[in-house]
Amino acid sequence: MLVQSVCVDTDSMVGKCFELTNEREILSQMSAAARAHVLENYSWARIIALYEDLWLVNRNGPVHFLTERDFPCSLDYFSVFKDYATEICQDDWVFQITSYGIDLSQGKLPLRVFSDLSHFLPADRIRRILQAFLEGPASISDLVLRTEDLDKDSIRFCVSWMTKNRIIQPTGSSESI
Repeated sequence: MLVQSVCVDTDSMVGKCFELTNEREILSQMSAAARAHVLENYSWARIIALYEDLWLVNRNGPVHFLTERDFPCSLDYFSVFKDYATEICQDDWVFQITSYGIDLSQGKLPLRVFSDLSHFLPADRIRRILQAFLEGPASISDLVLRTEDLDKDSIRFCVSWMTKNRIIQPTGSSESI
């Protein structure tokens, strides 16, 4: 579900990649650090040592099989991806409908949503928010007023999903974007 609300600014990413190709020293440092990380953590010597440690721990007693309780049911994605350029969609960011979104709202194109998301992202909610964007650019706070009975969290998730799928886009008028 989280991945369906994560957006990547591909224009910015491509720009940074081009910048990196011109910064040979930084590129070389990053390459060396990546190689060192892989060799330190994933070399055969390291993997074999980890297996040997596991066998030594379990050789005199019952084998401990991992169960679902040994793993958290969900990850704290902001901790896991803390080193990535990440930002949470703010309530005052302003978005506008794209030409693709207009075609969807007019029924010229089919609305495609993964069936697993249908509970969290029902088609009628997407259509209502699309209609609200036809009134003009809007923030999440604006959408709360325009749709009245939809709660802010469900609107935020829908806006994130719609942005990911290029149905809407940030206007760039907010300093946060």
